[in-house]
Amino acid sequence: VLFYYSNLKILMGVLGLGLILFLIVRKFKKNKNIEKMIMFGTLSFLIIMSIGAITWKGLDHVNLPWVEDSSAWQNIRIWSKENTPKDSLFVTRLDKNFRFYSERSVFITGKDMGLGAVLNPRGDELIPEYLKRFNLIGCDYLKDELVECIEKYNLLNEEKILKIKEEYGIDYIIFDKPKELEFEIAYENNRFIIYVL
Repeated sequence: VLFYYSNLKILMGVLGLGLILFLIVRKFKKNKNIEKMIMFGTLSFLIIMSIGAITWKGLDHVNLPWVEDSSAWQNIRIWSKENTPKDSLFVTRLDKNFRFYSERSVFITGKDMGLGAVLNPRGDELIPEYLKRFNLIGCDYLKDELVECIEKYNLLNEEKILKIKEEYGIDYIIFDKPKELEFEIAYENNRFIIYVL
């Protein structure tokens, strides 16, 4: 989780805090109240991190249900939930969280090839299918960086999209604006556009 979006500052902060706690425990090891101090330190850390997570709205991967998110992507997810059938299948960018808030299925995401696919008893069946889907949206998952996959996704044309629709029955596709296609626009906001297929 800490490497998500390469956030090295958070990783270094957590490692630094761990080192400080280790040094405190080592120094006060002989103290009878060490257990209370550890509990107090842990509780303080959790409270501080929770407050930070609640106030940190800048990045899309902090999905706290009690925090109002007014981002354009959140708007797309909520619109999809409220205006499309529950069995709709969406194609979205690999790096965007969509399923949780929209409650709609996604053709493929970057998380689909995670540890869950590897540990899944059907992993040997799922992984080739996931790789095929990545290739259909222009991403060679085993070679391309995420940024390259996003760039290739944004280059999808009508012909490739219709091929995916024919094979998988996708209903909607979401792009960053500007993206002009000959499909009907289902919804758009200032940053994203949803085409109905």
